This record gives sequence, structure tokens and C-alpha cells, in this order.
Amino acid sequence: MKQRGAEPLTFDSGDGTYSTARQPNGDCYFLTPENLCTIHRDVEYKAKPLACRQFPFRIRRTPDGVVVGLSFYCPSVMTDTGDPVERYEPEIRSWLDAHSYGSVGDGPMPFDESIQIDWKGYRILEGFVRHCLFHGDDVPQALWEAEKALLLISILSVPKNVTAKGQPGITVLEAPRLEKSLTEASVFDFGNAQVFPQLSLFFAFTVVGVLESKGPDEARAATEAAMSGGAFHSLHFSRTVDLAGFGAYYQANPCQWKSVMMRKYLDHLVFRTFLVESEPVLHRMTALYMAASLLDFYLYLSAWQAGRPAPGEEDMRCALGIVEKGFAGHTRTLVPFFKGFTDGFRRQMKEML
Repeated sequence: MKQRGAEPLTFDSGDGTYSTARQPNGDCYFLTPENLCTIHRDVEYKAKPLACRQFPFRIRRTPDGVVVGLSFYCPSVMTDTGDPVERYEPEIRSWLDAHSYGSVGDGPMPFDESIQIDWKGYRILEGFVRHCLFHGDDVPQALWEAEKALLLISILSVPKNVTAKGQPGITVLEAPRLEKSLTEASVFDFGNAQVFPQLSLFFAFTVVGVLESKGPDEARAATEAAMSGGAFHSLHFSRTVDLAGFGAYYQANPCQWKSVMMRKYLDHLVFRTFLVESEPVLHRMTALYMAASLLDFYLYLSAWQAGRPAPGEEDMRCALGIVEKGFAGHTRTLVPFFKGFTDGFRRQMKEML
């Protein structure tokens, strides 16, 4: 099958897998402008790839059992209007019986490049992140408290006589020690360090540049425009967005209601094991922190480009769709950014200690 002058599948030589190609706006190759799947329309539901058939479910095996997460790119999930997950249990069980799914937590997991934790330690860390998320009025700032604590652990946990067998220089951070380290790191105060919000803003705008462009040159231009209040062509809104006055618009509309929806989504990311991938947990924590900043930015950008006097729930739904589809749901191409951002925060933190 070939249409629109392109191949429908792309091959990843790194892991030997195929995936559906993307249209210039980021949509699946098989998606029509009316948001209809051409495979479903022209052939049948069963002909669709497994990942498409099981959408919006995201299934993963853990030592605590199977985790069934949800994609917030699905309108029913986003608006909480779909059927309960339990209604789909027979179908989910049939998928589990017929297919293998990724498993996490069966062995040591990288916390950063030189520290490993086990599943018990990860669950302690996960609980700490979720605790931080639900404390404080500002969601990005709440997640920064968790990010800061994990960065401090990465800096201060010096290898001692607890190295993984056969892996010199790797510290195994046992659960009790990790819990103690989290408690100590969470109360550490850098004072009024404005450099961290500035770095966060720069990193967030860097990701915006990537999400809104087709290549490196466009990404740099979009990043610079977002930072300086200039204009750039947005892939997501299919138009040029002029950000002159955007900062004042943001400051004039605090939108206290936004925290409820932001926390719901970010907490669900943690629940569906977003923090556990092949790359270190610390890098994924940085990605979660960036996701909060991106949600905030796109909430206001959606309303700004539409000319609304203040953001509304339709703008939050737009922001959730962009972040889920372009960022949280497809992180493979962004892994180098997560590492780069983490290293940037850590480098600055080391200079201040």
C-alpha cells in the first residue's frame, strides 16, 4: 500500500521494529483529515496494528501486576466520558494471553548513569513524586521540588562499597537508603535561585521548537520566537502564531482551575509507569517536569491563537492532546533532550552546592 507518494511504514534499525509513518503535521500516515483510520474504514478493525486496536489502553507488566494506563489523546479519556476500564477487561485479558508486553522492574533499574535501584525503591520514589505533585498551587513548581530532590540524590550519592556485581562504579541504592535520601534532599533549600526557572523556561521552549517544526532549522527559529515573543508557524495550529504580548496575557490570566486537570493527567503518567523506561529514571523525571511546563504553555497558546480573552477547558483539552501525542506518547526521539536537560540542571546545581 502506498499513498500520498510515501511509504506507509518506517523501520527502526536500532530495535528492528516497524512503525506507521507520520504525515507532515505529525498525524498517523493512515489518518484522514476527518480523523478516520483508512485501515478501519477500507478493510476492517481486525486488520489494524495491535497498538491501534488497543488504543487508548497502554499495557505494561510490573512485579505488582499488570498496569493498564490510558492515553489522554482519546477524547473520552480526556473528558472522562468513556466506559469504565473494567468494561474492557475480557478484551484486555485476551490481548495479554495472545501477545507479549513490555515488563519493568524485574531487575535493577538505572536511576541515573551511575546509580541503580530496585522495584521496591522505585515505588518509594514514585510515591514521593506523586506526593510532591499534589502539594502546592503551582503544578510545575510542585514537580520541580521532586526534580530537585532526585537531582541532589544523583549528585550526593557517591559510590562506596556497594557496587553492582561485575559493574564497577555503579552504586546500588537500596530502598531504605533511597527513602532516607529523599527525605534529606526534599528539605534542601537553594534559596532564591532564579537560574532554575530560567533554565526550565529555556528547556521548555526548546521542546516547543521541536514539536512545532519539521526540522532543526525550523526548530531553532520557533524556539527563538517563543522565547522572544516573536512569530512562528505552528504545526499544531496550522497557522503563524505571533507571540507579541503573550507574556502579559499569561500573567493576566492565572487560571487557578487549571491545576486540577494538569494534576490528573501528570499523576496518570506516573501511574502508567512513564518514569520507567530503558533510560534512567532521573531523565524521565525531567521529562515529567517538562510535560507540566508544556501543558501550561499550550493551555495559554491555544487560547491566545484563537483570540479568546482567557483560556477555557477547551484549551486545556487542546494542550493535553498536544502534550500526549507529541511529547509523552512518543518520547523515543526526545530521549537526547531529556538527558541534556538533566545534565544542564545537574551542572548548575553542582556549581551552587
